[in-house]
Amino acid sequence: MNIDDTLYREVRLHAAGMDTEARTVPASLSSEAPVERWFGNEVLVHTSQAVDLSRATDGLPLLFSHNADQPIGVVRDVRLDGGKLRGTLHFSQNARASEVWQDVAGGFLRNVSIGYRVNTLEEQANSDTVRITNWSLLEASVVSIPADSTVGVNRSNPETIMSEETRTTEPTKPSLAVSNESAVLKREQERRDTIRNRVFVGRHAQRHADLLDAILDDPFCSVERARELLLERLGDEAEPLGGQGYVQDEFNGSLARGEVRVAPGRDRVPELSRAIEDAIAIRAGIKIEDPHPAARDFVHRSVVEMAEIHLRSLGARTQGMSRNALMGEALGLTRSFMAHGSSDFSNLLANVANKALLVGFMEASSQHRQLCRMGSLPDFKGGKRAAISEFSDLEIVYENGEYKFGTYGDYGVNVSLATYGKMFSISRQALVNDDLGAFSGLSRGMAASAARKEADLVFALLTNGQTMPDGNSLFDASNHGNYVASGGAAPSVTTFGAARVAMGKQKGPADMAYLNIRPRYLVVPLALEDTANVLMSSEFDPAKTQRNPNPVQGQAEVIADPRLDANSSAAWYVLADPGLTDTIELLHLDGQSVPYTEMQQGWEVDGLQLKVRHDCAAVALDHRGFYKNVGA
Repeated sequence: MNIDDTLYREVRLHAAGMDTEARTVPASLSSEAPVERWFGNEVLVHTSQAVDLSRATDGLPLLFSHNADQPIGVVRDVRLDGGKLRGTLHFSQNARASEVWQDVAGGFLRNVSIGYRVNTLEEQANSDTVRITNWSLLEASVVSIPADSTVGVNRSNPETIMSEETRTTEPTKPSLAVSNESAVLKREQERRDTIRNRVFVGRHAQRHADLLDAILDDPFCSVERARELLLERLGDEAEPLGGQGYVQDEFNGSLARGEVRVAPGRDRVPELSRAIEDAIAIRAGIKIEDPHPAARDFVHRSVVEMAEIHLRSLGARTQGMSRNALMGEALGLTRSFMAHGSSDFSNLLANVANKALLVGFMEASSQHRQLCRMGSLPDFKGGKRAAISEFSDLEIVYENGEYKFGTYGDYGVNVSLATYGKMFSISRQALVNDDLGAFSGLSRGMAASAARKEADLVFALLTNGQTMPDGNSLFDASNHGNYVASGGAAPSVTTFGAARVAMGKQKGPADMAYLNIRPRYLVVPLALEDTANVLMSSEFDPAKTQRNPNPVQGQAEVIADPRLDANSSAAWYVLADPGLTDTIELLHLDGQSVPYTEMQQGWEVDGLQLKVRHDCAAVALDHRGFYKNVGA
């Protein structure tokens, strides 16, 4: 199955239980009824473990036709009940919402569609059914075309509804429970005219007259859905990618799932490679922001099958080859028929591994990078990072007077990059066995390792300090005024307030003016995380028995890390915003801020060998944006 960013399924909406004064109507939003997709049947599992309702806590967005630019209200009281997802649609007072509400109240708009994101799925053995075992509810929309007929407002008996292709049965006639029936008829005529004149233009009206008639006869088919149905019909007439007969012989050259389609004039082999690459990534559980549209034609195939399709697209004859031989040929281990080019299957797999690494790295590196600004060095030679102090004070300029030049004071810290890396392999046996765990493991393992290395460097600056250009340590009570070395205490209104004052009273290297630096992060060991969170979120002073206001509420974001516990479970730190004040700079080689992978054909292993390396360094630029309290 191709996991898109957002999927949709619709249910029938009824007016029973409607409150016309409050403009609310209860609804069953979804159920476990199978819905036909391009790959087969999809079943949404409806258990508390399967459904993520976090976005519905304060009211789920209610849209019209999944258009984020047309909010028409909220869905409240979203809950699981009897194997169904239920909620109450509450329409707002804006003009678009009022128009939709009139049609809902009159029974002319009767369907609700949910938008959701698939997190995990499982394929049923010997079946075309896919069970969505974990999914996130994103929004609900009032729409025209339903797909799930088993749920809705006060539903008891299923009705005949339009399928996702075209309606083939007579639609249920809506109740004309509105006073302005002529307005409804006018809108219906506008719908039919728009579909004729804007969608089925030119030869489309003649070539696809059957589809046009089915759409016009269905009052629940919107203009948007009509356009989708026409595009699907046109897509069925497109030329198959790779040409007839490039797939396995058992297809006998006929169109079948796996024959990827592409617009005429496009280079087929690179398109095929991209589609297979994204399909492997999706099957390995790697999130792809914009997958190739044809990837869905391969997600049900094994890696060996995809490798054979790729070989045949290059002109290879694969009849009679075993699975082991096919994979060896695709990986370039045997090279029996031709020299592989830039679209080698091995390069394709390396790209998947690189995507896995990058996705996992970005997910694992978010916390420590908040404390840093990003920098770059051109090579591994020792360099100097300059920290710029305050600019000279502005002076009065009298009439006809001259402007005087101001100056910056600056000093620099030395820094050099280091290389960190590891090797890993993907064996031919794993690929033949269709075991894609190597890719998903890479995103969790190697990516997390690279992110940990960065975090080690960043937090080591806090625990170990650094010698600054003035010859003193980063944290120095007498020379830098940013260190409570004895008599410290845990984070509190008093101690955090002292940190804020000390940071605000810092002066630049030229000692000309106060910098008034403000705290941005409260960095603590895990042992103090709860204390810090309570301090930053409480409306009242946590240390007082009376309800005294908390003056430091929300003044800093809490970041906790176990590396600090290993050094001291009591010491805590305050850092300024790295975008406004010189604090920590995280540097990489030539701006390559993510790990880099290189691939070669396996020599020690029968498969692929990939090398991951990360060139990075961290440096404290200036002491003035730092503060440390040893705690108690």
